[in-house]
Order: sequence, then C-alpha cells, then structure tokens
Amino acid sequence: MAIRYVDGYWAQWDLNNHFGYLWLNRADGGGNYQQRIDNPQEFSTIIDLLRNEKPIRFDTTGWHILIGREPVGEGE
Repeated sequence: MAIRYVDGYWAQWDLNNHFGYLWLNRADGGGNYQQRIDNPQEFSTIIDLLRNEKPIRFDTTGWHILIGREPVGEGE
C-alpha cells in the first residue's frame, strides 16, 4: 500500500452525460490521480471530504481517500 498526501483537487461534473471526474494532486509533485465517478451522491460526498477535511491522503493501491485522525465525539 502506497500512501500519498494530496494538496489539491480538480473536479468536473458532466451535465449532459451525468458523470463526474476527479483529479487528486500529489503533494510531492509526482503527478495526479484521475477517477471517473458515475454516482452523483458519491461524487458529492467525496467533494465534501476534500473541502472540509485535512490532511487528505490517498492509497494508490486500493484507491481509498483517507482523512486525518480526529478525536472520538468531536462535533462541528
């Protein structure tokens, strides 16, 4: 499992064909990762994570987005 920190993202939703694309920018300058997402709820959830959580890490093996550690019961 290779974990990479993410320092930015770019997202696009195709209104005509109803799918999205997400690009995650590697913090180490090593390029980016691209994924097509067909489910609008999933797309919205991922964008919400990227906007509101830090740090963001990405598992390049399992294609998982990992968010920072937070204390149990932390409210917002």
